[in-house]
Amino acid sequence: MMRGAVLALLMSSMALAADTSSLWAQLQALRGKTYTVPEAGPLYTAEHTLARVLSGRDLPHDGDRLGPLQWSGQQDAATWLLHETAVVLQGQGALALNPAGRPDVFIQAPHQYHDLGTGELAARLFEQGQLPLGFWNTAHRYSTPDSDLVHTADSYLHAYSRAFVQARPTGVIVQLHGFAAHKRRTAAARAADIIISNGTYTPSLLVQRLGHCLNSEGRWRTRIFPQDVRELGATTNRVAQMLRQQGYERFIHVEMAAEVRQQLLVDADQRTTLLTCLQRVLEST
Repeated sequence: MMRGAVLALLMSSMALAADTSSLWAQLQALRGKTYTVPEAGPLYTAEHTLARVLSGRDLPHDGDRLGPLQWSGQQDAATWLLHETAVVLQGQGALALNPAGRPDVFIQAPHQYHDLGTGELAARLFEQGQLPLGFWNTAHRYSTPDSDLVHTADSYLHAYSRAFVQARPTGVIVQLHGFAAHKRRTAAARAADIIISNGTYTPSLLVQRLGHCLNSEGRWRTRIFPQDVRELGATTNRVAQMLRQQGYERFIHVEMAAEVRQQLLVDADQRTTLLTCLQRVLEST
């Protein structure tokens, strides 16, 4: 499919689906034009509070403040949102929480405005899979020198990831990203539909099992970095690096071609395939 046609399909599917998700509508309203590096104190508070919530030791209340952030939701609602409240949004990101969510998958879309479709796809997977936690960036990765959250020293994304690991150490963190096949250097990468890695040159058992499961379904040409393809291995991803320093090896980086993102956005059955494979991987490790 021609690159322009793929992009048009992706944009069209995003627009058609936008009205069907209240979570997605809320996330769209949180986009800011700039990014401000957060202070250490609020980051620690957010990490500590979320770890308690995920451990079942506390519950959020509508309007509760965490520094520049606020919880929104009702006690009988499945989803809570932790987000900025300032008139001038500073790109601190948005966190969705389902306290009763299972399986223990933290879905992340840290480049949603650059990797088209990943933000809405993360919202749909979060809701369809009844996952406990989701994260979205709320400033473009290139809005400031520090606004690429996976390549900066610390952020709310890092804090929430640490909290998840503390509370759900057997869970898995899945980051969604997108790539353009025509921009890849190698034939192997250009031919791939999905490239998965753990951010190192030694793929984890989780990554290998997820790759095997996705390939066995026959929907996508799933490749594992670096054994199948030598690009897009997330080796400079600082969230993955931080987690490994803490002894956490259950991070999965998922790169998707534009066609795959478009398919997943419009086809609930294909999202079920991805969610089922994640569930199988969790159950097997």
